[in-house]
Amino acid sequence: MSEPIAPVSQDGVRAAIARASQATGVDFSLLVETARRESALNPHARAGTSSATGLFQFIESTWLDMVRRHGAEHGLGAQANA
Repeated sequence: MSEPIAPVSQDGVRAAIARASQATGVDFSLLVETARRESALNPHARAGTSSATGLFQFIESTWLDMVRRHGAEHGLGAQANA
């Protein structure tokens, strides 16, 4: 049985987006507005019509491709090479 997912504060979500903005050079406001539109800033969001999940509603195949292509640059080297 899986553990319940703990709620995440909006401040925590914004802080994570700020770190992503700094790490990638992508504008913070663009990331926040995209996440707001895709998931209402809910990192546990799940689309009812596809496999899309998370703040930015990645589908599994897109996420895996992004990790494969760019994961090593962002500390996911082991996963990128899996």
